[in-house]
Amino acid sequence: MTRAARRGVRRSGGFSPEQIAIGLAIAIYGSALILGGALRAGGPSPGPSVQAAASEALPSPRESANPIRAQIAAILEIDARLLEARTELRGLLARKDMRGSDVAFVMRRISQSLALGPDRASQLSADPTTKSVGAQLEILYGNASTTTGQALDLAIGSDDAYRQAAQDIVDLFADLPSIDAHLQEILTGASPTPEAGASSSPSTPTSSGRPTRSPSPTASSTVAPSVVPVTDPGERLVDPGFENGLASWALVLASGADRATAASDSPLVGTGHSLRVDVTASDGGPAAIGVAQTGVHLQAFAKYLATITVRSSVARQIEIRVVGPNEEPYAVKVGDVSPTTSIVAIEFTAVADEPAATFRIDIDGPAPGSVWLDAASLALQATP
Repeated sequence: MTRAARRGVRRSGGFSPEQIAIGLAIAIYGSALILGGALRAGGPSPGPSVQAAASEALPSPRESANPIRAQIAAILEIDARLLEARTELRGLLARKDMRGSDVAFVMRRISQSLALGPDRASQLSADPTTKSVGAQLEILYGNASTTTGQALDLAIGSDDAYRQAAQDIVDLFADLPSIDAHLQEILTGASPTPEAGASSSPSTPTSSGRPTRSPSPTASSTVAPSVVPVTDPGERLVDPGFENGLASWALVLASGADRATAASDSPLVGTGHSLRVDVTASDGGPAAIGVAQTGVHLQAFAKYLATITVRSSVARQIEIRVVGPNEEPYAVKVGDVSPTTSIVAIEFTAVADEPAATFRIDIDGPAPGSVWLDAASLALQATP
């Protein structure tokens, strides 16, 4: 086509291919500018990866932790160490050749265990649901800190002063098992129980420890033998009546200085047999001589009642203990026994699932004599 012909086409209103292409490019570029401005005005739209990251950054709708439950769990761990120290001090007090340096060693451990106790107790005091038990622990921890501090300031060789300090701690910690039982009930959401130290019916076993210097009417650990259950489907012990002697039990002698034998004898209640432990020599420690059954299964947060029917030829004390494989205390109960048949009992809540707990009956004191055991029980209690 000649240049004249092409000029004729343009004058007639037609567009060349170059003009059409340029026009389309301008239109597309303009649309992009308008759309980009709108996106900038409205903010960036997050892509799938940005949205996923944002969703991961937000906390999931989980149940918030209860700080009081955490404080209670921590206090139970502190109290377990304090009760272990109490047992050691009782063993030292039973020795005629007790040395103040041995007491000082235990006092240092108590002082370390108490480091966070007062602060955690004050947090319980600030909560309406645990105000009373928190205040009780504040006083107990405060008195214990004062006693241990004074003991650690004693001069070497002040054995009599160390002995008095050890006895003060033993008496002071006597209420810890009942306090811990109350805390465990709060921790598991069980119905409230009377405050530690409050009076209750003598026929209802309580979880108080060794009687304090001002014992309440419930400090006694004995009840009438007639209340012993005959059969309990929740029983966790094998041969709880000692019908087969030591077949399912073991006689425990802590050291070579301890001498004792065990044999079947006439029953203390009902029919069948009892187990008679004849003590001929003992160093007097609280766990020097005992009878134990291992491999007991405890279910976490379940409530149990531990009992033993007992008689002794001489006045002395025995101690029920339910402990884990590393001596973690689940329950401790000290009771006075005599030639009159009685029952020592403690109710407690297991704080963890434990397939290998041990049920022990420990015989305290160095005095020789016989102790009869019958109708032992570690029974799971029905949920109300």
